[in-house]
Amino acid sequence: MRLKSPEIIGRLKSNLYNFVGGHIYYNNKVIKIRYDILEYQEQSMELREEEIFDHYSDVLCIEKDDEVQSGTPL
Repeated sequence: MRLKSPEIIGRLKSNLYNFVGGHIYYNNKVIKIRYDILEYQEQSMELREEEIFDHYSDVLCIEKDDEVQSGTPL
């Protein structure tokens, strides 16, 4: 599958994220890779990018002036 999302492409190219357990963590966002769908798909079935990646924002409870440092768990 060819990636088309500028957010995913840019994030992967920047290398400013943590990849843990099928999740890409960056800033206060997470992109979940749906391995469960990938494992059980039929070989002939074409999946769309939006079916494989789930996006979540504001995953941490942080104050307005707080920042999330890249390369750390928080």
